[in-house]
Amino acid sequence: MTSYKVPSEQVDTVRIDGLPRLVNDERAAGVQHVLYLEGSKVRSMLATDWPPPLPSDPTPQEIAAAIAARRAAEQQERANITAIRARIIAIMQPIVGQSIDTPLTAAQMQAMLRLLARQAGGIRPDGTWAPLSEWAKE
Repeated sequence: MTSYKVPSEQVDTVRIDGLPRLVNDERAAGVQHVLYLEGSKVRSMLATDWPPPLPSDPTPQEIAAAIAARRAAEQQERANITAIRARIIAIMQPIVGQSIDTPLTAAQMQAMLRLLARQAGGIRPDGTWAPLSEWAKE
């Protein structure tokens, strides 16, 4: 297995703004990598394997725009999570203090299922269901 080393400050930069970067390998002269964000992880791919064109260094304006867009998406994600939680609480509130044997309405059953699925990672922050392979454990 070949070992590569890319500049850690570039990894941090990609993690912050999400923009791909072309970097030189610190161990192998002439070898370049493209650092890119995949979900919340920074990945590396040999530049020779990257589909053309190779990324160029982003301008300060592109970096600022990317960071602003990521912050807006994170803020929207938090708002979506808060809205989902509020809907579940509103539906489940009438059964608080009731006996465990109290029958639940269909809406309350759905809300309970959504609550449990959300806690298990089955509901994405945008309110869509995640693939079962990501959260349904054996």
